[in-house]
Amino acid sequence: MIWTPTTLGEVAEVNWGNTSVTKKSYTPDGIQAYSASGPDGFVAWAEHDSPGVVVSAIGAHCGKSWYAKGSWTPIKNTLWYRSNDPEVETRYLYYVTHDPEIWPRRGAAQPFISKGDAKEIPIQLPNLETQRIIIAVLQTFDDLIENNRRRIEILEEMARLLYREWFVHFRFPGHEDVELVDSDLGPIPGGWSVGPLRSVATVVGGNSATKASYVSDGYVAFSASGPDGRLDTYDVDGHGVVLSAVGARCGRTFRASGQWSSIANTIRFQPINGFYAAWLYLATADPTIWPRRGSAQPFVSINDVRNTRLLVPSDALLEDFEILARPAFDLVQNLMDQNRVLDKARDLLLPRLVSGELDVSELDLGLVAE
Repeated sequence: MIWTPTTLGEVAEVNWGNTSVTKKSYTPDGIQAYSASGPDGFVAWAEHDSPGVVVSAIGAHCGKSWYAKGSWTPIKNTLWYRSNDPEVETRYLYYVTHDPEIWPRRGAAQPFISKGDAKEIPIQLPNLETQRIIIAVLQTFDDLIENNRRRIEILEEMARLLYREWFVHFRFPGHEDVELVDSDLGPIPGGWSVGPLRSVATVVGGNSATKASYVSDGYVAFSASGPDGRLDTYDVDGHGVVLSAVGARCGRTFRASGQWSSIANTIRFQPINGFYAAWLYLATADPTIWPRRGSAQPFVSINDVRNTRLLVPSDALLEDFEILARPAFDLVQNLMDQNRVLDKARDLLLPRLVSGELDVSELDLGLVAE
């Protein structure tokens, strides 16, 4: 089989995202917007209505890419591209350039990708039929991952709705027979209390490791961006919550379970009564409850976290909630584990396919989903 060497700029239109638009323009809903962190917001208009690829062009995620479908808008600090050659599939180019390491970076403290360098990325190009076979194989993995991701969203939304019904609107089983009493957070059901987070959870800072310590395989590690790496050891065996304590995601929380660690710029907490882990995650999920300090670089102090006041329901109600919510979160964890396995399998297969090392004629195409 003949593979033709070319460059990205020879077969695709490559351009900047809209440099006049930042996250400050985001709206509660609308058209999917892509920043340098990925598909993380919405805007009121679409700049593209056909598939393309968005690349993080500056900062911590520099070189990471996303395949964009439907209507979408790339904003400041991104590059985007799509095939302008009828013999080249945009999705094939996405897979060829999926590895962040292939993107040439400039700068030191703040890495960035220039448009000129992006156009010069070398591409090995098979014929159109082979491209489509490769796409079909890899898209099978992506479709399974996306299906699991949607199931995760549904399960987590179900748990959030139940939490709001019981613990925000006070419509829990038997609420008709419970009187409201005064508290410093306003009227609350009798038998509930208001107290600092430290009264219901242990609160400690993340370890001193940075992303430079990440390994290719090991235990899940949480940075201030979320569960984005692996370490060869773990600090926690059980359920907990990780708080992003510094930077752009300051105040966001992530649910953790199994064997895991959190690294620099995070704070982690675990329920003193381990059975109430689902409630603790949902009770601390609102970013606005955490007092932020700093201006250019916002952060949350560990003492402020320990003293953040929560509304704590009765033990009996917490037990009832956990019985209902924990199975959903256990399934979420199972689906997340499946996605990690699928993601790893796809990424092992991808370079062999797009380099021609694995002959697609050897594949059992009857197993490839259309």
